[in-house]
Amino acid sequence: MFEGYGLATARSVRSLRFNGPGTALTLEELAAPTRGSGECLVRVGSVGLCGSDAHIVSGHTPTGHLPITLGHEIAGTVVESSAGAHVAVGDRVFVNPILGCGTCRACADQETNLCPRRRMLGIQVDGGLTQLLAVPVGNVVPLPPGTDLLSAALIESAGTAHHALRVAAVRADDLVVVVGVGGLGMQVLRLARSRGARVLALDLDPASRERAQEAGAAAALDPSTEDVAAQLAALGAGDGCDVVIDCVGAAATTEGALDLLRPGGRCVVIGIGVDAPRLPPPGVFVRRSLTLSAVYAYSAADIAAVVRATGDGTLPLRPSVSRVVGLDEVEDALADLEARRGSPVRIVVDPWLGTSHSWSST
Repeated sequence: MFEGYGLATARSVRSLRFNGPGTALTLEELAAPTRGSGECLVRVGSVGLCGSDAHIVSGHTPTGHLPITLGHEIAGTVVESSAGAHVAVGDRVFVNPILGCGTCRACADQETNLCPRRRMLGIQVDGGLTQLLAVPVGNVVPLPPGTDLLSAALIESAGTAHHALRVAAVRADDLVVVVGVGGLGMQVLRLARSRGARVLALDLDPASRERAQEAGAAAALDPSTEDVAAQLAALGAGDGCDVVIDCVGAAATTEGALDLLRPGGRCVVIGIGVDAPRLPPPGVFVRRSLTLSAVYAYSAADIAAVVRATGDGTLPLRPSVSRVVGLDEVEDALADLEARRGSPVRIVVDPWLGTSHSWSST
């Protein structure tokens, strides 16, 4: 059933399993998945690693069951499809990892990220750190011809970045401060620049600041040692910036973000922190007409917009791929990601790397 993909005799797949906090990830041979009704079978070509994966391994984020196959940033190639589906065998696709209930208002509005009964691949159910994955046809998004499959997994984080900029209503000539320019922050920066906005990047890491300037930031500062207010004034925003996108979500970054806004400014938080910020009283928000919002993940419309942006070259994803690893290297890669060793933007997993079916995904 997998002719043309080197999988004609596949009976098992390699999957990376998480068995619980404090235990090592295990690489296991599992039975190859079969396609159910309304599903397609995807040959996984790339899986992005992010802070959420590291939080699961460290025990800060619970999973739906154990053991579980991690991985929620997924792209691949369809090797089996259902009759009448919008994708065919051979199509390169992004896999939307959010599984909605299909019956609530959010699902009807194509906003499965708001579904109260949503589940996510790699967190509540088995995810993409495997070689073959059966997923609902409605969760696969066709990619433009020639899409670089290795970096296409990063469409997931770019969807969150697009959602944040949409909620912040970023316009041309807005001055946007991006707090934290790691993997997610770099997507915010590039998408904000594509809208004609100016960007001031804030990050403690010198390599991240350098990358931000190379990607078009007007300036990149270390907020722990440099005067951000003075830089805003130098950029013609002495009364504050138009928008802050907080990609860290720590109490200190959200508190500091509000201090950077002009009257009428908007702050959107997309980093997932654990400490509660000390916010100003409501009267301050009212008198200064400030908006503080938070967004989780993305809608179908956000993903569609990102796919278009990658297809027309507006949003290059390959520069964000810092390193490519195989399944047997994921544990070390997650440790590097959490410690920011080597200042990685995104580490991408090729589940076929080092096997007889390893291939070029460009």
